[in-house]
Amino acid sequence: MRQFPLFVAVALALSSCMSQRSPPTNIVHLGWAAPDADNSQWWHPRAFKVGPQRFGTLEDFKAFIARLPPGSIAHWDSGCIRYEVIPLAHSEMSIQDFKAYCKQHSVEFQYVVSGY
Repeated sequence: MRQFPLFVAVALALSSCMSQRSPPTNIVHLGWAAPDADNSQWWHPRAFKVGPQRFGTLEDFKAFIARLPPGSIAHWDSGCIRYEVIPLAHSEMSIQDFKAYCKQHSVEFQYVVSGY
């Protein structure tokens, strides 16, 4: 009978440790997509693509970011082009401002520029 209290103590300790584990991080990889046909600007319009979803406007993209689970990471490798603003529909939102927007929604924005 002495083993039963020991078993209960070990079981409680293990369940406490397991409940403190952090959940896995949701990493969202952002890529480029061709714009919608009605989004035809002279400046080579861009759209972000996440899986099958496409975002051609900043407002749609911001709404997507706001819906991500807290702790998510939005990872964007822009290739060899260094952008100062989020390149969606003539956006005026700077990369730093977008990073701050993501942080407000508990999302980390990782902006990677390759080739430099």
